[in-house]
Amino acid sequence: MTAPHVAFAATDSSFARYGITDVAYTRTVLLEGRTAYAVHAADGTCLWLDTDRETAVATLKDHGMSLVSVH
Repeated sequence: MTAPHVAFAATDSSFARYGITDVAYTRTVLLEGRTAYAVHAADGTCLWLDTDRETAVATLKDHGMSLVSVH
């Protein structure tokens, strides 16, 4: 016997809440004409800015969060 396929549609907000304290992503931004890296929570909230990507990622991991790729 095969289990029926169950699909469920998540809203953007429910999906964001799923990983809000677990995952984050970085985004390259310009800060006063210089490249910086913004670290965002799953819901898009900017958590902090850093001028060095490796430091931003290390700080993210120090806070127990995982970096995810966003396409």
